[in-house]
Amino acid sequence: SLGFALAKVGGVAAHPAKAKPREASMAQLGAKMWRVRNAGGLTSTPTCSTRAHGSRCVLVRAAGGKRESARTSSLDTSPGVDKSSSGSGNGAFGSGGAEELFASSGTDCVHKGERKGRPRIKDALTTPIVQTSTYWFEDTEELIEYQEGRYQSYEYGRYGNPTVRVCEEKIAELEKAEECLVSGSGMNTATTMLLALVPQHGHIITTTDCYRRTRQFIQTFLADKMNVTATVLDPSDLEGLERALKENDVTLYFSESPTNPYLRCIDVPTVSRLCRENGAISVVDGTFATPVNQKPLELGADLVISSGTKYMAGHNDVLCGYIAGSKELVGQVKHMQNILGGVMDPHAGYLLLRGMKTLELRIARQNETAMRMA
Repeated sequence: SLGFALAKVGGVAAHPAKAKPREASMAQLGAKMWRVRNAGGLTSTPTCSTRAHGSRCVLVRAAGGKRESARTSSLDTSPGVDKSSSGSGNGAFGSGGAEELFASSGTDCVHKGERKGRPRIKDALTTPIVQTSTYWFEDTEELIEYQEGRYQSYEYGRYGNPTVRVCEEKIAELEKAEECLVSGSGMNTATTMLLALVPQHGHIITTTDCYRRTRQFIQTFLADKMNVTATVLDPSDLEGLERALKENDVTLYFSESPTNPYLRCIDVPTVSRLCRENGAISVVDGTFATPVNQKPLELGADLVISSGTKYMAGHNDVLCGYIAGSKELVGQVKHMQNILGGVMDPHAGYLLLRGMKTLELRIARQNETAMRMA
């Protein structure tokens, strides 16, 4: 691993002072490269990692499999460094060479206090906003453990975020789902789901009351780019649904319930049963109902999607969407979202969490008001 000099003695990583000559010379070689390039005016920034030949943090494996941190001396005490060079100490890359570079306060500005100084956020009552794009690992072994699923962490913001993950876990509980995936908007959720689950030359059944932009995506983009065909039915036309399922190799059924904007409700249990009997995936958009009023998965649907922008977030200040269902199906959609990149940012995730805390209270009042008006 770049930036670490590990010498193994009987399977245990040794202190750098006991490293083999070849490993110990890494810092010496790096310093020499820097001096040569700097003297020739070839560069203003080092080409090698500063961690490799600066103040290097070496993780030493102790007996019993525990990890400890040991900090080696900085480059100005390493062999082969020209100590006659003196820097201005202002942190700039001047004539001082390597000694000045690694004595710079710039590294301290970036990294000091970022690890030990962090509060114990697990004790916070509210979920913190983890506003980062990238995550770090202690060493190569920890990275390998993460890749093999033995260490739970995050790698990159497009693949996951702790704040956003709390949103997904909360929604999965509300929808009674195995898994949930949130995204940057309800339309992003719908289009990513369709791209992930409907193959080229596939067939979709949807309804006349389907949201205009969703139907437009199905009947134009999917039709023109992927040769996907579609049957559009009245939300209450169960006979037409059964006929379409038998006459076509249907991949997926998609409808809102209640629909947007006419608020018509489909027979979710019957629709789901017919789809299941014919090998089609049933997807219900429950935006207008929310999981407080309706849980499509408990009624038999394979997947539920929603524009969380509306009632889930509830304050008109967030764009977001989600899909919930089985780990297998949601996993396919997540794989596509990892590629397309329509993720929710952490601050929006925090606002969605805030909104969901009052979801039941708001929906109860909306229901009460609607009944009084009716």
